[in-house]
Amino acid sequence: MKALLIATTPPDGTSSCQTGSTNWTLRMCKVLHQEHEITLVTTQTAKEPWFLEASIPIIEHEPTPRNRFSRILSSIMHGIYPSIWTLYSQDTSRYLRNLTSEAFDVCWLLDDYAGLYLRDIPQYLPTVFVRHYLFGMQDSFKPGQGLVSFLQGLFHRHTAIAYERWTTKRANIVTFGTEESCKFLRSIYPSNRIEYLPTKPFKRPIPTNVKNVNSPKGPNNRLIAAYLGDMSFVRNADGVRWFLKDVLSVMPEVLRKKYHFQFIGLKPDPVPQLDSLPSGSSVEFLGFVPDLTACLHRAQVGFIPVFGGNGIRLKTLTLLGTALPTISTPDALEGLDLEDGENILKASSSNDFLRAFEKLLEPEFRKAISLNSLDSMDKFLGEDEDALKVLELSSSIVQSK
Repeated sequence: MKALLIATTPPDGTSSCQTGSTNWTLRMCKVLHQEHEITLVTTQTAKEPWFLEASIPIIEHEPTPRNRFSRILSSIMHGIYPSIWTLYSQDTSRYLRNLTSEAFDVCWLLDDYAGLYLRDIPQYLPTVFVRHYLFGMQDSFKPGQGLVSFLQGLFHRHTAIAYERWTTKRANIVTFGTEESCKFLRSIYPSNRIEYLPTKPFKRPIPTNVKNVNSPKGPNNRLIAAYLGDMSFVRNADGVRWFLKDVLSVMPEVLRKKYHFQFIGLKPDPVPQLDSLPSGSSVEFLGFVPDLTACLHRAQVGFIPVFGGNGIRLKTLTLLGTALPTISTPDALEGLDLEDGENILKASSSNDFLRAFEKLLEPEFRKAISLNSLDSMDKFLGEDEDALKVLELSSSIVQSK
């Protein structure tokens, strides 16, 4: 079966440009490749080595520049969430409008922004729209002070809901990585086909071992607590700053001296000032690391201070799949069947984080959480069943076209 794949950002699981979304998009390419003959259309430049190894044809198009006024006007006219225009390419639209009926059997849109091209895909070509995040579920539409802020909130809410509505109606199938998001969308658009397709990383994390978990490897014999994420993304950056301001600042000095906090991934801009942290603090921003597995295997604990958003987080799967006993806000655990105190430590406040870090000082407790988290990921992560699932989705709409 010939499948056209469209991604507005090049799928990436190995370079410093990768994000959780590009890693998941790359995994979708890999899974689809097992049972489909695929061609990828994306923006420049797709450097992921896997495409060359798998001999995947790639068509690259430059995004088309648009000024702010043009984006706002087009968003209102077409029901497009405004930031989507930053990755829109007229060349991709032109390519899709000129497709012949025999070129492909099915089209897969691999990220949220790619839904924009549903306007250009020929009606005869059945389409699956893979969603990562629901714009209409975000909580950033509350109006602030003043008329301008109020109007901006209304504008973003209007375009978010309009985008969810027409893309869901136009696609033959919409998939989401969590049952919660599927349920939300079904409640709004019950007549459309919405399927659960769990979010997973391109490569399965390599588990650490009990010796690593129980042996402090940080400076001055501290336990290394690792956070993983693209901190150029505002929600991740806000979570990091909240942790430094509201958790580290109230942590007893004796507890602070037990941990070395390591932040892995693209750094926030600006990077928080570390010289003003409370006494006894040990904090390090590593940035992108070429060998993530080795870095995580040096850690004894994981932590995820992320609030808001929806969908499965690859940072969560990576830390748990590495078998690091992890403290996380509930928002970062959506879509995963985890029990507090058994395979995860849930924390909603600074005091919750403090109590969890206290518990994880005990080696046997770290060991138990580590083994249980690995067991939960063994049940969740997999590839062959997903390849059959996507083939089933493709076949169901190809046969009915």
